Amino acid sequence: MVLLKHQYQENPSIIMRSQKALTLLIFIAFCAIVLVVGVSLPLSAQDVPPPMLPGGPDQTPLDGGLLALGAAGAGYAIKKLRDHRSNLTDRTEHTL
Repeated sequence: MVLLKHQYQENPSIIMRSQKALTLLIFIAFCAIVLVVGVSLPLSAQDVPPPMLPGGPDQTPLDGGLLALGAAGAGYAIKKLRDHRSNLTDRTEHTL
């Protein structure tokens, strides 16, 4: 440590060079930060395109599945109607 202190006393240009290097390093870091911020802000400020409006609903074909479901429902309704009528006739026979 004593040698370094002695070196700086004999040659003060070493201190001046290290201060210049530090100043240059700070200046380069500042320029890099300004460059990064200056480039990134305009990029992030671009307009976002408006969302696409939904179109009409897609048409679903009426294929065998829906027709089979309708036929099964109609058959079930007919069965219930027949059961209901047979229950009514059974009640009337028991009351007579």
